[in-house]
Amino acid sequence: SARVAPVPPGRRPGRPSTRPQIGIGSRAVEHFKWSWLKAGRRQNKRTTRQYFAENGKWVLTEKPLSMNVAEGEEMVAAVEKAGVPNMVWYNYRRIPAVTLAKNIIDKGSLGKIFHYRANFLQDWTIASDLPQGGEGLWRLDVNVAGSGVTGDLLAHCIDTAMWLNGSIVEVSAMTETFIKERQHNLTGKVEKVGIDDACAFLARFSNGSLAIFESTRYARGHKALYTFEINGEKSSISWDLHDLHRLKYFDH
Repeated sequence: SARVAPVPPGRRPGRPSTRPQIGIGSRAVEHFKWSWLKAGRRQNKRTTRQYFAENGKWVLTEKPLSMNVAEGEEMVAAVEKAGVPNMVWYNYRRIPAVTLAKNIIDKGSLGKIFHYRANFLQDWTIASDLPQGGEGLWRLDVNVAGSGVTGDLLAHCIDTAMWLNGSIVEVSAMTETFIKERQHNLTGKVEKVGIDDACAFLARFSNGSLAIFESTRYARGHKALYTFEINGEKSSISWDLHDLHRLKYFDH
């Protein structure tokens, strides 16, 4: 079920509390000014977010916001009606090296930006006998996760890209589900896999730069490779999650 981890007074946002988590109920609403919401299963987020918004609580939500656009719009309407502060928690923005990249770009040090490329690669779902569903494998169940790598991994790449390089105006994408059926942990039956195992897309930003995005759970040898590189008229920068506190900079 969806749970809320309270953040004690004086604790910085973005660092989940080590105190016991508290279920939805009057005690949570009464005692905490704001709550850090991380619904383990995405389909629980809508009602949980609305519940706390209606009770005047600030709502900080893990990505992705919702199962689909309609649910997301409903959730946004709820917090706007309640007038409470709220955000979706794209934590990679606040890694110091990524924030440094933002500062460098905003100062104009790269000059005109030509290219943005990013990928997020994993390999944990390659085995064909890996089941779907249940507590540990809900990400493979489309009825619970809503999407595959697009919502789970590429969402981070896209948010970081738009934060650093502005809005995206055009896309051309493709997705693939490599293993079409898996046994479901809860039913014991072999069922269709509805999530995307891989996604790649081309994009154009409003500043005229071109982009390539790729994400997959079928890149053998990669557990969590997230990288981005930006090429500008004057210089280039690149970042790798495996060396997260280092930002590479090439100055022409």
